[in-house]
Amino acid sequence: MFHFVTNWLHFYKWINAAILGFKKGKCKTMILFLTHKRLFSDIGGIESMGKRLLLGMKASGIPVVLFSKDSMPKIIFVREKNNNQGAPARLLTKEIAFSLYAIKEIIVSLLFIFPLLYAIKMSRKHGFTSIVLAFDSFSGLPALISSKITNSPLVVQTHGLYPRFIDVFTKNQIVVRTLLAIEKAVIREATLVLSVNRETISYYERFYRSKMRYRLIPTPLDTKTFAPNSKLRKYVRKELGIGAKSYVIGFVGRLSYEKNVELLIRAFKKALEASLIPADSLLLIVGDGLLKKQLIELSSNLSIKDKVIFTGFRRDIHRVMNVMDVLVLPSQAEGLPCVVLEAISCAVPVILSDLLCHKEFLGAAKCGFTFKAGSIKDLVRCLSIISNNNLRKELGMNGRIYVESNHEITYVVKEYYKAIIEATKIKYHSR
Repeated sequence: MFHFVTNWLHFYKWINAAILGFKKGKCKTMILFLTHKRLFSDIGGIESMGKRLLLGMKASGIPVVLFSKDSMPKIIFVREKNNNQGAPARLLTKEIAFSLYAIKEIIVSLLFIFPLLYAIKMSRKHGFTSIVLAFDSFSGLPALISSKITNSPLVVQTHGLYPRFIDVFTKNQIVVRTLLAIEKAVIREATLVLSVNRETISYYERFYRSKMRYRLIPTPLDTKTFAPNSKLRKYVRKELGIGAKSYVIGFVGRLSYEKNVELLIRAFKKALEASLIPADSLLLIVGDGLLKKQLIELSSNLSIKDKVIFTGFRRDIHRVMNVMDVLVLPSQAEGLPCVVLEAISCAVPVILSDLLCHKEFLGAAKCGFTFKAGSIKDLVRCLSIISNNNLRKELGMNGRIYVESNHEITYVVKEYYKAIIEATKIKYHSR
């Protein structure tokens, strides 16, 4: 407990110092960037997007103060228990585990209300107009409460259909209704809603309210770091024990239920058996999660253990991505995955489940194919089509051009700042 309190005392001092550090700047809008994630853990996904955006804003001289779980120690309700073989033993069902996770995240998020109120007070004291940017569903609750108390503009960044994500993990109606009620309240009260795809906005307009102010802003990406690199391809393949001419099908992400990696492993097996992909094909699975042991056992049971490489968690995704010939994402729930942008930025074509957000994206980028979500047969078909080398090169080139034109981080930061200023005008000048 002492460590926890000490952290928060330092956090208040840091907030004060951060605001004072921007005192002499030309920009008079202070962005209070709120997320329940740990942006500096280099996990990936939403965390990567948030980190890039935050650093991009700071590099552009935009006053921004971060409120995230990076500033607090980890809070763990239940620890994993190991069996005699040293492997994690499953203590809870998926439903109970998710319910506990939801409760924990709501509690942790609410802890940010008081430092957030303090930051709003201090920023106003020093002549700034403060605006709260809530970067995910759980952070929306403290952001909403704080903005209501202080009458500050609230901008909400969304990443996909939250109901779809919840549905993968639980059918418990108490949990479902609680989480969706929170999201509905946040969206309805937001000054401005930002989204990476139109599917999410359409859902909000249909189920939350008929009209809302929103902007579609692409996910930021460092296109210099994520770029095609033949030297990296050769070096990392050697590091991973992959032959220079091997055909590599890749996956990057959490090994959790919504990612549906089991489907990819089974489709890979069928494609190999039917000789629809090269005989020297390998499946490269990058990431960690609660299903890792189960997936390793599945590859062994399917007699393709020597064809599937599990790298575990990696921070050098830009290096590993260059190893791949195609990236497959068979997810049941997504917004616009950062890993897809990272792949096509490295000129790696993609195969994605046919979620509306994926179809919307590929319709514009023309860098891959979609398959019917949950269908092994359709995924096998796509794996077969994309094994054509000339087609992959064409799709990869399309993807690289698209990312450079639409997702380069400097451009995206400017779009965010325009939206922030617009939200301030909406809040204070359209009464």
